[in-house]
Amino acid sequence: MKKKKFAYLFFHLNLFFSSLPENKRKEVIKKCYWPLLNLIDKSDFNIGIEITGWTLNEINKLDQKWIILFKKLLLQNKTYLIGSSYTQAIFPLIPAKVNSFNIIYGKQIYKKILNQVPKIAYVNEQCFSKSVVDLYKSQKYQTLIMDWDCIKNNKNINQKFKFYPQKLKGNKNTIDVLWNSSTNFQNFQKTIHSKLSELKYLEIFKKVNKSQEGIVNIYGSDVEIFDFRLKRFENESKILNQNSSEWQKISEVLSEFKKKKFNFLNLNNLNKINFRSKFEKNLIDITSLKNNLPTKKQIKYNPLRWYVGGQDNYRLNTACWRIYLNSNKNNDILKKLCYYWSSDFRTHIEKKRWKKIFSQIKKEENKFSKKISVTKFLVRKFNKGNLRRNKYLLENGKNSIFYNDAKYFFEFDKERGLTLNSFGLFKGKLKCRYLTKYNQGFYYNDKLNADFYNGHNVVENANFKFSDLDQRGDIKITKKNNFIILSNQFYKENIVYIEKKWFFDTQEKILFLYNKIKTFNEKFLTMRCNYFNLNHKIFELQKLKISTKNGGLSKETLYQHRYQLHRQAEGLKKFFLLFCQVSFREL
Repeated sequence: MKKKKFAYLFFHLNLFFSSLPENKRKEVIKKCYWPLLNLIDKSDFNIGIEITGWTLNEINKLDQKWIILFKKLLLQNKTYLIGSSYTQAIFPLIPAKVNSFNIIYGKQIYKKILNQVPKIAYVNEQCFSKSVVDLYKSQKYQTLIMDWDCIKNNKNINQKFKFYPQKLKGNKNTIDVLWNSSTNFQNFQKTIHSKLSELKYLEIFKKVNKSQEGIVNIYGSDVEIFDFRLKRFENESKILNQNSSEWQKISEVLSEFKKKKFNFLNLNNLNKINFRSKFEKNLIDITSLKNNLPTKKQIKYNPLRWYVGGQDNYRLNTACWRIYLNSNKNNDILKKLCYYWSSDFRTHIEKKRWKKIFSQIKKEENKFSKKISVTKFLVRKFNKGNLRRNKYLLENGKNSIFYNDAKYFFEFDKERGLTLNSFGLFKGKLKCRYLTKYNQGFYYNDKLNADFYNGHNVVENANFKFSDLDQRGDIKITKKNNFIILSNQFYKENIVYIEKKWFFDTQEKILFLYNKIKTFNEKFLTMRCNYFNLNHKIFELQKLKISTKNGGLSKETLYQHRYQLHRQAEGLKKFFLLFCQVSFREL
């Protein structure tokens, strides 16, 4: 049987993209969306269209003729619809209830405007977690499209899997996956923008896609970059030849693949192909401790860019969480949260749009003025019933505070900002320190030749640096029911104020840290808060695991034994948290 090579491509439509002013949306439809439909209509490249519900709604408002032609081409099977959600959002960073609504509402819009419900979904911003599998599978999606190049270095994945559909492992479900390729689509972009010659492009494509059969992705990214430019950056490419269309060049490049005997595939017909290869439909887990949230392109494109980057993502996300936690989460609220949590508000957003969204979200947040309060969370624990008396020794020495109940212990350094020297339990007469301070000289490596504290704060910019390590402060010790509370305040007048509180539950043996940091006129580039050092000598590293929620209802678990840590840094497992809970049980 003759082996067949298939190619597929699709364009990602997003009128919401960050740097696009609202008054330019009609221009994008004219210069990008219409040429795309015309290319589909006049060719047999089987080009797919991926579009969010929000963008589909917006096009329907601005240009219904485009919608009419799109529907016609869908009915003629000249193109196919790839879904995603109502808004493009980074699911692993958002609550499951919001994510589920985002997918459901997106499907409702597809059905209402196009009278179609897609079975294939594009992973938003190609940012993946196992929960994404469960979210889409629960809404009857059959296949996901995900970037191969950000997971190709996973040693547990055969490199030949790239050219065949596979099955992705979720928390509770599995789903088919077809691979996008950021290498392929970035080189395609360079070629159409005349930054890479067609000859060189085809040479590179052949080198990185060595397969005698299977499916290879040619393009799976933005459409708004062809025959349209926005001056976001000084080095952003211009349209070099104003007299020729980049869409004509796209047609010419795609024609070269036909000459090379590639069959252009409509992904709606994917299930009709059976390669009978041992390299297809393998169940794989593309997450790992090293790459827990695989994200498209190079390593710099990790989820943190949408969480703490941008204009002020920290405040945007804080507002979103406050609205979510304090509202009744009805459909109107969930729809707004899908909008507010859009990834496009969190990158290179155009100035007028930034002012508008920031004003909107602050106004919405004020409707739910009740803020997240760690102390209120603890009040419930203070006042719980069935309290029992716990015998312990609490020594308030000159330079340290020491707790000992014959089973657990902790020690705080009063001279160094009420930082935690150690926390652990007794095994006979032996102190097993789970959290510990590492003094300068502990590590031989010169890169680690410093003091490593637990629970300290450092704020810094080009002109000023302040740390609670440099002040003793006025330490107060109070007791309330089953809790011991250690508190302190640190400040630099008119610059920064830090309130630090440690709460130790003598009944549950849980240690909580609460920091409140207030800045005044000074703007700080960095705030480093709440570092903790795990004592690597006390753990069986091969049994360590990390569990967290990444956008779904259930936790995802990653195991230490699958990832070899740098030996000289094993003691420096640092967690950056605004509210930290530390709990240990006897081994």
